[in-house]
Amino acid sequence: MKREELLRLIERAAAEGWKELDLAGLGLEELPEEIGKCTQLETLVLGKWDEEKYQWVGNQLTEFPDVILQLTNLKTLNLNFNQIRAIPKAIAELSKLTSLNLWSNQIRAIPEAIAKLSKLTWLDLSINQITEIPEAIAELSKLTWLNLSSNQITEIPEAIAELSNLTWLNLWSNQITEIPEAIAELSNLTELDLSFNQITEIPAYIAQLSKLTELDLSGNQITEIPEAMRRLEKLEKLDLRGNLLPIPPEILGKKEFWQDPGDVHTILDFYFQTRDPNATEELNEAKLLIVGEGEAGKTTLAHKLLNPDYELKEQEPTTEGIDVLRWEVLQANGKPFRVHLWDFGGQEIYHTTHQFFLTERSLYILLVDNRRQNPNLCYWLSIIELLSDKSPVLLVQNEKQDIRCEINISQLRGDFDNLETSVATNLATNRGLENLKRHLQQRITTLKHVGEPIPKHWANVRYVLENYAQRQTRIEANEFYQICANHGFDKSDKRAMLSLSHYLHHLGIILHFQKDPVLKHLVILRPEWATNAVYKVTSNKQVIANFGYFTDKNLSEIWHDQEYNDLHDELLQLLKNFKLCYEIPNQPKHYIAPQLLALEPPSYTWDDTDNLIIRYEYDFMPKGIITRLMVEMHGLIKDNLVWRDGVILGDNYTQAEVIENYHQREISIRISGTQKKPLLERIRYEIWKIHQSYDNRLKYQEFIPCNCVKCKESKLPHTYPFQILQQFYSDRQYQIQCQKSYQMVNVRGLMDDFPDPSQQWEREQASGKEHLSSQNIFINPPRDTMTQESPKNQFIFNNPVSAGAIGSDNEVHDNQFIQTNNANTAELLKSIASLRQTAQQFPEDVRDEIIIDIEDVEAEIQKPEAERNHTRLKKSLKAIIATAIAIAIPIAGITDFTNTALDLGSKLGIELHLPPAP
Repeated sequence: MKREELLRLIERAAAEGWKELDLAGLGLEELPEEIGKCTQLETLVLGKWDEEKYQWVGNQLTEFPDVILQLTNLKTLNLNFNQIRAIPKAIAELSKLTSLNLWSNQIRAIPEAIAKLSKLTWLDLSINQITEIPEAIAELSKLTWLNLSSNQITEIPEAIAELSNLTWLNLWSNQITEIPEAIAELSNLTELDLSFNQITEIPAYIAQLSKLTELDLSGNQITEIPEAMRRLEKLEKLDLRGNLLPIPPEILGKKEFWQDPGDVHTILDFYFQTRDPNATEELNEAKLLIVGEGEAGKTTLAHKLLNPDYELKEQEPTTEGIDVLRWEVLQANGKPFRVHLWDFGGQEIYHTTHQFFLTERSLYILLVDNRRQNPNLCYWLSIIELLSDKSPVLLVQNEKQDIRCEINISQLRGDFDNLETSVATNLATNRGLENLKRHLQQRITTLKHVGEPIPKHWANVRYVLENYAQRQTRIEANEFYQICANHGFDKSDKRAMLSLSHYLHHLGIILHFQKDPVLKHLVILRPEWATNAVYKVTSNKQVIANFGYFTDKNLSEIWHDQEYNDLHDELLQLLKNFKLCYEIPNQPKHYIAPQLLALEPPSYTWDDTDNLIIRYEYDFMPKGIITRLMVEMHGLIKDNLVWRDGVILGDNYTQAEVIENYHQREISIRISGTQKKPLLERIRYEIWKIHQSYDNRLKYQEFIPCNCVKCKESKLPHTYPFQILQQFYSDRQYQIQCQKSYQMVNVRGLMDDFPDPSQQWEREQASGKEHLSSQNIFINPPRDTMTQESPKNQFIFNNPVSAGAIGSDNEVHDNQFIQTNNANTAELLKSIASLRQTAQQFPEDVRDEIIIDIEDVEAEIQKPEAERNHTRLKKSLKAIIATAIAIAIPIAGITDFTNTALDLGSKLGIELHLPPAP
């Protein structure tokens, strides 16, 4: 905005008596004196969060503008994201202020004059350089919200005790070493964040904060939890990750702090139950995972470790999927130790699924033989490093005929610091086998987690499940709960039982997908049984011949064995959970496994005019990113323009071309059409979620194109790493040079089309719903949205279906399948899961009844569409909505709950109306 335009805006605001004026993001270095005429202003915004761009926008003010002091009617002042160095004493003149925001400036001190702002209820001074909280803070007795995070504060003063109305206090990322007793006086506090400080102790008096619902003490140096913590009955969220506590990550929560921590009660129960040595048992077991190329001898090695006299077969059968064997060894102290020996198939098709089992708490054997050049050593070492957080690796060289393997171990160890050593053996003659076994026993029994105490009743249940697994592959969840009740669990405490199931699931001992509406009733006792059932589909010759296409009838033939009886729906859901297939829209019971699609892309035309272009480059690129994206976004695949390495997404108005070049370690995206930004935003968000599934260990750069005049006209514009642009903007460097035109380019202008996906995730979590789900994103203009009368999209296979297609129900006519945008069963069940989650918060007198209604809807949804009882569906949905509206107490997510129920009815073709509130 030019100065003349700014002055006209200010004059208009003064003349018309505006109460609010927003001047954020204008690049102002000073505020015009004319703003002093706007004496009626109650809100002045010079820095804010931009909802459309998903980023903070401020100005370039270096001093607090004196002219603001003339605006004595101000109640809200936002000066976020500037470069202000000091708050003047004269701020006391703004005595009507209730909200003061100076987030992300360069302020070094809070002046005593702040005490005069006695009406303040909201104060944000985060991300500055403040070293001390002054005693004057005590005068702000009406404060309910105080944010001093990311400063250099070393001490919380006693004066904090006077802020008795505080409900929210954030002191994240300072240098605080102690929680003072004064904090206990904040009796109305509901959220307290002291994460990433230098705190060593949680004081018992913290239990006096009886209204506390969220407590974050992650990233400190805490070694103990006081018993008094159990008195915080309203505590719903407790984050203790990144401390020195003897609690395993499966209990505390994932290491990535952007993800939610573990369950509060589980954390506290586990900690206190394991403090008593008589009530605990050591976890003396671990995984030994043998990986490597196919036919390297992994199966032979597994059997040789158990039995040196195992007779080599002339042609060892190829491992289809995973085999798990048990190896009993002794620790140095003579205690028995159990090794779960996992033999992985080495074929490329299995890599995608292997990623879910290459886990932490394991020792890895990477087996190579002397017949090959072993070009994939770096791949295997990289995938282990990526997926297991650098678990130790032992390189075993199978030197057949005693011919030495030529491998530069020193160089590999220089690149992969989790590669510990190399051991040679000849499995045909057993040369070196005993040495290998001794080394393995010594290393696996000294892994970091070995000897961890777990509650004795947890261990007892674990042993019962292990015995069950000798004769059966799975049990019903209700049977699991009964086993828990029989071995020390309170039979009414289902939460505690689910905590154990969660723990065992993450150790890979069982599989229990608690939040999946199809799988939650099933506890799989032998994970390899489930994964091998999945492999039967992806390795089936006719499915491969059909380029990944299969039907329910095909699955019935593949899973014809007795062991899979009545479990086809669950096994299919596993395929979907592993992102190995998707259901063809508007073709129920017809599926595609994208990793089996044809390599050759289909023929299509592309308009390269005014494209939005981005590119991802990876240090190491794991296999399966593009196919996972296809599964996540299959509802937007256009005209079946999809092949193994690429896909066209969109509609008639906007299209995205997404292509993976695995050997170049990159994914390129270009968008053409009238609504480019929403589609690009959705794709980037889905890719970001895939990246995040690697727990921030995946190293990559995202490149975005220059928008200078020369680059806009070029099909090969200069590109900038997005992370560099973010750093420039964060450091308030607003210009960057294009390396083609050598012009200086506005950084914010470059970033405008590329909002930060992590901010979108935070919004999604805050709203309690999928912010960017395929049901809610409109790529095409609203006036052109599809109706029932609109032409249907066609799903046309790129490759002809093989004449040898399985079964007789492959309804292929001229290789065409019809696709519409109707919701599939998975989408409907996702809504059910959301309803059930919110319903858990309902009062007891209605909770059970509404959950029964939800389960009735769920049962009908899982039937074939033609068999659904729409009368029953409508009755149950109406009951759900009526109950939600009648609830008098406030419940988080209640509006979304009602909207989800209405949306569910709409997707099922059931017209529902909101009844009048009672």
